[in-house]
Amino acid sequence: IGLYLVSGMDGAGMNIGDILSILCALFYTAYIILLDRFGKEEDSFILTEVQLFLVSILGILAIFFFEGFSIEYLIAAILPILALGIFGTGLTTLLQARGQKYASPESVGLIFLGEPLFTFLMAITIVGEVAHLGGILGAVLLLGSMVLTVLKKV
Repeated sequence: IGLYLVSGMDGAGMNIGDILSILCALFYTAYIILLDRFGKEEDSFILTEVQLFLVSILGILAIFFFEGFSIEYLIAAILPILALGIFGTGLTTLLQARGQKYASPESVGLIFLGEPLFTFLMAITIVGEVAHLGGILGAVLLLGSMVLTVLKKV
């Protein structure tokens, strides 16, 4: 609910991007739980390689079905693709798989729960967006969720 309210902080209401963001949050929560349950015994490098291989195949299929393949665009974008693929996806996936062997899913969820809250605060302070009452209420709900998570461990 907090994420929903923060997503509509400009007063425009929900759109397809907001719905996709909420769906991604739900799927990422499932990923964190599955990684905690099944990833502790697995080799982090192999686990990461399998994930990246699957995402690469699905990404290539999505290009063909939704964008249309162009070798010229691929060649022009090879450096950003490699930079994002290595640092933005590969390294972060490996570090999460390794780190989550030692951290609880609640700790990982707490870290990721802070992301929309800090994005909301940066949008207000850096970009100068105006926060509506719904956005503020959503931020309070997200912060309350973080506090409840911490108190649950105490």
